[in-house]
Amino acid sequence: MLYGSARPQTMRALVLTVDGEPEGIIGISRSKGVLTLFSQFQPALEPYLKKPAVLRAGFKVMNWVKASRQMVISHAQHDEGHRLLTRVGFEQMEKDLYLWPG
Repeated sequence: MLYGSARPQTMRALVLTVDGEPEGIIGISRSKGVLTLFSQFQPALEPYLKKPAVLRAGFKVMNWVKASRQMVISHAQHDEGHRLLTRVGFEQMEKDLYLWPG
């Protein structure tokens, strides 16, 4: 289940579906004034991660990050996450912590 419990923050996100079923989510959230870029996906979405619709969702969320004009943090949880965050302009602050300087 994607984000099955109530989230304690404001969130703006896109849900990624496969055959009409939610299989991923990407967006930004705000909690206590801090913006966080997040994503989560189920294995069923993995074959579609480089498809145009999924890439457009990522570009759209990055536009939200840029438009925020605020610092945004993100945590990479795997090698692909590290690569993508660096590629779109996040700076690595600690092992898994990245920062968009705003």
